[in-house]
Amino acid sequence: ISQVQMPANQTYQGQANSIEIWIIIDGAVCLHTGHMHQIDMATGKAFAIFAGQRYSLTSSQKTLMYKAFVP
Repeated sequence: ISQVQMPANQTYQGQANSIEIWIIIDGAVCLHTGHMHQIDMATGKAFAIFAGQRYSLTSSQKTLMYKAFVP
């Protein structure tokens, strides 16, 4: 499990090597997972990124999240 803290207007990019489960503890992000796929997520929401998928998260405010994954 990793803690991810982001200030407002920061982008985090990655590619999942295995399934990743994210939980937003405080704040909000926009999740981009492909050409036209994006969704706004906020405090209390959880989402999964599947193995091999590229993604980016852009915070709209100071955000605290946790990411669980199997290395």
